[in-house]
Amino acid sequence: MFDQVMRRQARRIQDERRQGLCTDDYFISGSNLIGSDPSKARNFKGLTGLKAVKESIDNLITLVDQNYQRELHGRTPLDVSLNRVFIGSPGTGKTTVATLYGQILADLGLLSNGEGELVSFTLYLLAILILFIVMVKNPSDFIGSVLGESESRTKAILATSVGKVLIIDEAYMLYGGSGGAEKNNDLYKTAVIDTLVAEIQSVRGDDRCVLLLGYKDQMLEMFQNVNPELSRRFAIEDAFNFEDFNDEQLLEILNSKLNAQDLSATDAAKEVAIEILGRLRNRPNFGNGGEVENLITKAKQNYQGRASKTKGGFSDIVFESQDFDHDYDRAKRAISNLSKLFEDVVGCERIVERLEDYQRLAAKLKSRNIDDRSQIPTNFVFKGPPGTGKTTIARKMGQVYYDMGLLSSPEVIECSASDLVGRYVEETGPKTKQLLEKALGRVLFIE
Repeated sequence: MFDQVMRRQARRIQDERRQGLCTDDYFISGSNLIGSDPSKARNFKGLTGLKAVKESIDNLITLVDQNYQRELHGRTPLDVSLNRVFIGSPGTGKTTVATLYGQILADLGLLSNGEGELVSFTLYLLAILILFIVMVKNPSDFIGSVLGESESRTKAILATSVGKVLIIDEAYMLYGGSGGAEKNNDLYKTAVIDTLVAEIQSVRGDDRCVLLLGYKDQMLEMFQNVNPELSRRFAIEDAFNFEDFNDEQLLEILNSKLNAQDLSATDAAKEVAIEILGRLRNRPNFGNGGEVENLITKAKQNYQGRASKTKGGFSDIVFESQDFDHDYDRAKRAISNLSKLFEDVVGCERIVERLEDYQRLAAKLKSRNIDDRSQIPTNFVFKGPPGTGKTTIARKMGQVYYDMGLLSSPEVIECSASDLVGRYVEETGPKTKQLLEKALGRVLFIE
């Protein structure tokens, strides 16, 4: 502790001398004793979205600032638990924010290895310092293969994380999930959870911060089914909730990633990119920022294929609409495509007319920036005698709704009633749910 006070004093004296102030080398200020002012901690309000997360961290910094003032006035500080749960979909910035959260705790002087002002370091030295402050692990680093190994691995990792931030990514994998009793009773995973509960106390003075990261549903299921003391160590009800990005935020991320790679795109191309991301959002586990990166990678490949056909010298890369999607104007050709799609089916004129009405409505709503998903029906009952084309028409519905931009894929998933009904009690619900999740963004045809 005395060594930390001396380091703080040395930094204060150095800063004052740089400013041309007279200093007393033997004076120890209040901030030298209890650390730097929390109000000077770094912030990350420049990150896209994350409103709820930013508010949560602002509240934490406010609480730490209160404690700082209380200590300066000789009051007992309020208890602050540094251990947190980060929940959200893939690509929403959980790992990035967790790292920045660790840097903030270092700025606040709440961790011994993070003592000091990170903002004064060069980028190179900052990157090195972060390696000493933040440890990123996944469940496989904790789980052993023989009895007793999980406990020893977990204790060793916790021992090396003293004074640092320990990030456990995809923490829900420490629980087997709803895959049956065999998974739920995994002794090696249970041993990791029990050791974490035993070693982490979440009390004032803990020189360690542990962050559990994962998808919302899986994390909630884990907390409900493992050692109940885990909820006391990590307040799941106060978790940092990372919400999916909306179209405006995805556009901001797209622009940021393009600028970072010295790339650009036309406004029309960006509209196509956001439309693609909007369709992909219909699928489970939408990747958010990761989907944007995948889309840019695909656009690079398409651009190179297009550029290789033209001769010329160096030029900046500017993505066009076709680089993001070869068939980007499918909506404009939807009605003509519909006629061709059903030209081999006899006696379906009324069905085609109704689908054309839906396509015209979708085009009008889109031109007015109105969400068409709530206006156009997506559930149908096909009834009629055998051999009247029910199955044939059902298999074409995927392409129809894909052209309207309501589905992320023209694929049709076919099943029968037997695929939905379980063989024993309580199996029907999970089977039906699994099939419905598989069909997200596609057509589910139940024969």
